[in-house]
Amino acid sequence: ALNGQHLLISNLFNGLDLYSLPTMELEHAFTHAITLNVILQVVIISQPHWAVVGGDDRFVRIFDICSGNILFSLMHGEPGHLVWTITTYQDSENLLIAAASSQDDHVVIKIWNFVNPVVSRVMCVLRVTARANCL
Repeated sequence: ALNGQHLLISNLFNGLDLYSLPTMELEHAFTHAITLNVILQVVIISQPHWAVVGGDDRFVRIFDICSGNILFSLMHGEPGHLVWTITTYQDSENLLIAAASSQDDHVVIKIWNFVNPVVSRVMCVLRVTARANCL
């Protein structure tokens, strides 16, 4: 939920939908390509009013909630990686966006630091290969 007055969801068809509560009236559609029907996590950043969503195509997308425009499309992993976990942290000097993706047994965790609303830099990349042995 966004400020208790709105609900932002991944619609599994063509992107994100912003609904007004309690009427569930569609206010905005934030479109991006979806090739694989999977649940995508959505995170809201209250200042500067951004919606951050993972993707089935190795990208993290950042939308401006007020305008509906896509601001950034951050490449996260190799082709085929599903970006399924997103989290954020914000203080007076930093806006961090962390995302995790996976494909087969390869996991990538990447953290971006947005120094200001226009410039971002990758702070950290962690690549893990895990093989599970099942009995």
